Amino acid sequence: RAYHKNNNTELNQCIADFLTLKKPTLNIVDAYRVTLRHGPHKAKPEDVVVKKALFASADTVAVDALASTFHGTDPKTVDYIRIAHEMKIGNMDLTNQNVKRVAM
Repeated sequence: RAYHKNNNTELNQCIADFLTLKKPTLNIVDAYRVTLRHGPHKAKPEDVVVKKALFASADTVAVDALASTFHGTDPKTVDYIRIAHEMKIGNMDLTNQNVKRVAM
């Protein structure tokens, strides 16, 4: 399947499908510097904030869901997260996740 065609529906499904090939052992989201808009190639300095955060989990869907909430987005509105959750690849429901905050 092509990774994307003329619409994002195909791309979001492909991202979820890709996780069925081989599940990663550890998933890391680097949120040290976060692009809020116009990213990644057209972002200006005012579009980037320093958050100094890092997320790690064995569950790809959970770590992406957590990262999206950190950015202020409901994971249910992120199509590839919702699709992967519906495919039972991982769990986007953060209410039952064991999230720990570690200061460094």
